[in-house]
Amino acid sequence: MRTLKQPGPVSQPRRVVRKGALGGRLHVTLTDGDLLEGLRDALTGAGVDRAGIKLLGGTLDGFWYMTGMVDPTGARVATYGEPTVLEGPVTLVSGDAILGAGPEGEPLVHCHAVLVDGDGKLHGGHVVPGKAPVGLVTAVATVTEGVGFEVGRDDETNYAIFQATGFRATGAAP
Repeated sequence: MRTLKQPGPVSQPRRVVRKGALGGRLHVTLTDGDLLEGLRDALTGAGVDRAGIKLLGGTLDGFWYMTGMVDPTGARVATYGEPTVLEGPVTLVSGDAILGAGPEGEPLVHCHAVLVDGDGKLHGGHVVPGKAPVGLVTAVATVTEGVGFEVGRDDETNYAIFQATGFRATGAAP
């Protein structure tokens, strides 16, 4: 068995739990634009700034995704490889995303998805921002109140990552 050791000091506690309230659910249908931008804009337009998002299915007119690989520089255990590019149309099978606060406090969507290409081959990975043109996608967002995710520096992994946090709610789903 291979053991991976992160480059930085072990973060304690490694798991953080924040208790919040359910702020409701919001159903989203996208019919054009980019997947991540569309999710962000639909939710923030409804006054939502923190949510867990489940992609229920749909089609995309193309799709770029990345998967992990060993970091050749040694700065991290893993990094993203070169993007895999799928020509559309592709079928969105499922996906999970988080709407949280980016490094400057801006709304940011981070998403992983599973797709089927035109030849019936299954694909999946991290969605490349700006590279997932929507045909038709449906999703449901579970809005959180009092808790969420914000990008912060993680010294253990040497990455800026979403971290659970308490916050002051600025909006909730109707």
